Amino acid sequence: MSTLFNGASNIAQYGALAALDDEGLAEMRQTVGYYMENARIIKEGLAGLGLNSYGGVNSPYVWAEFPGRRSWDVFT
Repeated sequence: MSTLFNGASNIAQYGALAALDDEGLAEMRQTVGYYMENARIIKEGLAGLGLNSYGGVNSPYVWAEFPGRRSWDVFT
């Protein structure tokens, strides 16, 4: 056995290296920017409905409060 079978595969390692070069970092920043814009739109929409929300500033995740409603009801 060699170390090729331990840890991440060679193709995964090359992919990780590509993601860290200038072009890869630019693509990741563009993708993160896309999701951050979605979070901004969601927070704005929730605020327009008078609902409190959290997050969406330093990460693309948004949590919202729906007072008096069960989570499954909101989901539906």
